[in-house]
Amino acid sequence: MAETSSGPGTVIDFPVRPRSGLRRWWRWLVAAVLALVLVAGGLVLYFSPVLEVREVRVEGTHHVDPGDVRRRLQPLSGTPLPQISRDRVERLATEVPGVHEVDMVASPPHGLEVTVHEHRPVARTEGETARLLLADGSVVEPGRDGRPPEELPTVSDELLQADRPTRVAVGRVVNALPSEVSEKVERLRAEDPDDVRLVLDGGLTVVWGDPQEAETKSAVLQTLLTAEDGARLKDVDELDLSVPERPVTR
Repeated sequence: MAETSSGPGTVIDFPVRPRSGLRRWWRWLVAAVLALVLVAGGLVLYFSPVLEVREVRVEGTHHVDPGDVRRRLQPLSGTPLPQISRDRVERLATEVPGVHEVDMVASPPHGLEVTVHEHRPVARTEGETARLLLADGSVVEPGRDGRPPEELPTVSDELLQADRPTRVAVGRVVNALPSEVSEKVERLRAEDPDDVRLVLDGGLTVVWGDPQEAETKSAVLQTLLTAEDGARLKDVDELDLSVPERPVTR
């Protein structure tokens, strides 16, 4: 405390206590309270039945039955929307043959919209009761119009009745072909997963073998087909690419 003389009286100056520390303390307190409110609100929504799933809408299906997808997603019923992740939805939905992946959008308060992306068709059977082979080895009926794409190569009914590993192998082979090669394939055959064969337009049979080394096999086949307009394969009935580093013609 200091005394200051100014004329006949005496003025006593008291030191002023800074208020910045008090204001800072209040700001921290308000921020902490707001954070607690937000966390509490988030926990309430996370566990609250107010946002539980009661309706699942499935879109994007063409060959896959949307009812099958909804049945697979039934375990999500009653689960609060904040607890549902895309990975969980995809794990359930991809148990349905033909489903490749999904997208999902929450539609509060009780809706979940799931968009399905299917495996693409790689082959078809012939006749009025045509069926499709998808890239994952699934066998499905043609889509909404009931007609399979005409540009697809054909397979026999026996192949579609083969074991799943064989069908999967065929699907993987076709799915790996570049468009320049796949558009030349007229028919597919397979006795087992290690003996996939492609019959090209013109009658050439390509012994592909197993689905391994698809990129190398495709490159060799494309080179032989394009070199001098396929002159190297003239009068060749069969091209064996099962060991792509040593192709054999017969």
